[in-house]
Amino acid sequence: RLSSQNLPDVDFGAPGDSPSEGDRPSLSGNPQTLDTEHFRIHYTTSGTDAVPTADANGNQHPDFVEEVARAMEYAWWAEIEYLGWTAPPGDEDAGGDDRYDVYLANTLEDGTFGYTEGGYPETIIGDNPNSGVVEYNASFSFMAIDNDFVEAEDLTETILTPVEYMYSTTAHEFNHALQYGYDSEEPADWLWEATATWMQDELYNDLNDGRDVITAVAKAPDTCQLAEGGQDRVEDDLHWYGQWVFLRYISEQYGQQAIRTLWENAIESDGYKAFDETLAGLGTDLKTVFKDFSVAMLTRDFEEGSDYPVVRLEGEVYAGESFQPVDGVGQMGADYIEVFGDDVLTVSLDSQNLTGILVGVQGDQIDVFDMSGGKASVDAGAYTHLYLIVLNLEQARSEHSCSFSDYEVEISRGSQAQSPTKTLGVAYFEAPQVEGLLDPNEYWGEDELGAEGWGDETAGEDYGSAIEAPENLIPDYLPTGYEFYEAYETDARDFGSDDEALSWVPTADWATVLDFYGPGDYDILSVVASESDYSDLNDYLYDIDFEAYPEELFTIAGETVLIEDWSEGDTYSHATFIRDSEFIIVSGSITPSEMRRVIESLITK
Repeated sequence: RLSSQNLPDVDFGAPGDSPSEGDRPSLSGNPQTLDTEHFRIHYTTSGTDAVPTADANGNQHPDFVEEVARAMEYAWWAEIEYLGWTAPPGDEDAGGDDRYDVYLANTLEDGTFGYTEGGYPETIIGDNPNSGVVEYNASFSFMAIDNDFVEAEDLTETILTPVEYMYSTTAHEFNHALQYGYDSEEPADWLWEATATWMQDELYNDLNDGRDVITAVAKAPDTCQLAEGGQDRVEDDLHWYGQWVFLRYISEQYGQQAIRTLWENAIESDGYKAFDETLAGLGTDLKTVFKDFSVAMLTRDFEEGSDYPVVRLEGEVYAGESFQPVDGVGQMGADYIEVFGDDVLTVSLDSQNLTGILVGVQGDQIDVFDMSGGKASVDAGAYTHLYLIVLNLEQARSEHSCSFSDYEVEISRGSQAQSPTKTLGVAYFEAPQVEGLLDPNEYWGEDELGAEGWGDETAGEDYGSAIEAPENLIPDYLPTGYEFYEAYETDARDFGSDDEALSWVPTADWATVLDFYGPGDYDILSVVASESDYSDLNDYLYDIDFEAYPEELFTIAGETVLIEDWSEGDTYSHATFIRDSEFIIVSGSITPSEMRRVIESLITK
């Protein structure tokens, strides 16, 4: 891994004027530029976006902007040349030329260290010319990061300087730029943030800015891996980011290139399928790796494990007793339970779809026992600590389909202890403790959560929660093999940036979503409906300045419908129409002709 000592000296271009473009950040004062070999930094010295104006070398560029330029060129060298990731595609001279654009703005005013934007229809170029393979959804992008990072110290527990926070943020956000260059439509949202946070620590191993968010996984290890976190549980706030520890485990076991390979496989395969292909190439599989990772989380068996948080213990169970958890285990999650006894014990796990592992700790080594048929017999007296890890190895199809699986554990006296499956040495084990889950209302307070709070039943039902499917949103016609899977309500902000949200939910705060899954592993059809101020689709298209091709506009059962063919290698179509007072979008892995039949069956219900 690298450190902040690796930052290079950089040649800076002369100050220049930053062009004003509608789809790029508009800075508060007169915008200037600083150019390096690969980057154009846009900044201002006046207004709310003003950077610190100190200029020690008198070259008319503020010192802070020069340091941003150094950090960006370091990110380019480290992530592309050192770690071998593909360079992002050029932006067709947006921002003034083809260099990658970085805007310094007061992003921390909204609590955001920075962001990277891409993946819009107008930025997706399909194939990234900088790679030797063919991409289908590569997109150019731009970055914005805070103008001084002074407010960062009030938002985090990590004690870093503003410049160090800037270093870490540039590494994170530039990795998003590279991700856009592989597959801007990768649906596994958690993987975007986990990978970028992993990259922070690979480039700045001395800053350790990502360690705090590991707590989101350690204190809620049973949370579904796909869940964003911070909604129903305080403990898993920033859960997507904290999952970088899972990627750290993979990179420590199989090398840093494994994470790059994961994104290379994401070009053709989505979500867990990319993991399957990557790990198969390494001679293993996801279930095996997740089991081993869950043991490593218990023992903190990482290179820097002594500084990692200890996992939360779900409960304790004694010989002759049984145990049931409060809420079970989410997909690709784990519960940790300590087992007490001084003789041979038989541990039984009663569950339809969960897997158990027993881990005995003695001194600086552990014994791991697989549980064939949900049972294992172990000499508990041979260990100072004995733990049952309950694993949910099922894979959720989306964050909205995450659920918990219940189980029961029984401890009885055994007759003969079995031999361990394997024995490992550990250096950083620390016994976990039982910790109750915090009440989000008490932790965050009603002012931040709203009058009801995330813990309130009504709020919980509203935010991304499952609902009974509205009959008028279920098409009477579905392509062969497609079946209804789930319905839920979700915040308009869940569709992405403001522009993205407006394209899906133009005049409402909430949307109702129905998902239908097809015969293939990644075949999906979604219906998104929201209340609309529009009664005519043409008025909506005019307001957003969208000029449809004549062959994309249809009159179906008296309604105007826009049907676009978004196929890029894989079949995909996208339809938009207005029915009564509802703005409806239907999109999925079907042909435009099949989409017409689906839409007709919806309009005529």
